[in-house]
Amino acid sequence: MVHACRPPLDPGGSPPLRGLAAADAVRLARLPMFADLAQAKRAEIIEEASVVAVSRRTVLFYQGEPATRFYVVLDGCVMLHRVSPNGHQSVISLINRGESFAEAAMFDCADFPVTATVIADARLLVVTAQSFRRRLMSDPSLALNILASMSRQMRRLVEQIEQRSSSSSTERLARFLLQLCPEDVAATELELPLDKQLIAGALGMQPETFSRCLSRLKPLGVRAHGNHVEIADIAALQRLCSGDGTPRMRPGGPGRR
Repeated sequence: MVHACRPPLDPGGSPPLRGLAAADAVRLARLPMFADLAQAKRAEIIEEASVVAVSRRTVLFYQGEPATRFYVVLDGCVMLHRVSPNGHQSVISLINRGESFAEAAMFDCADFPVTATVIADARLLVVTAQSFRRRLMSDPSLALNILASMSRQMRRLVEQIEQRSSSSSTERLARFLLQLCPEDVAATELELPLDKQLIAGALGMQPETFSRCLSRLKPLGVRAHGNHVEIADIAALQRLCSGDGTPRMRPGGPGRR
């Protein structure tokens, strides 16, 4: 179970757009909701937003809380999860750098259907519903972009389901590790952001399979010591995920669970 180490994030107290870097602007331009918009228009839309640095295990919002904002992940990773009445936690999705989340609930004037917890120190763009709806009313063309953004999220969920059936558990773990790696480095060391059991569940495998997959990645330069992971050759993991590295396990083979 993931526990919050601080109260839910209040974006209202953060300085507007302080900390927005040039690379962040490139990521924002790639988001479907900002597609085909001039840079000046994008700047106008997010002028009332906030950029916040958030530490691991911070709860951004809780399941059932009014949906008053949405987020763009500039760096880090966020876990969307649900907790059943009996306390069982299910990981719904992992949101990584360059992705947005919570738009649908906000525009439905509903409650957040999941809890969002930061699982790797993150920088987030926080956009409030009130300010964005006001921009939407003044520029109806944004509605199509919002639909595109929601469609992309649906495709992402479909792709995650497809990956569970079409790729080996080892490939899924390699892809997960790559999502945690910093950009533009050849090697890195990192801390797993979640308990291994939760990561295994998010990747559609059993905890014991997770451990076996870590062992299978050793020839590619991956070494794990508890939650600490050393990756000596990021390119090797990229080749594995692209199909140019270690041969893919066949369905029913030892890499499947």
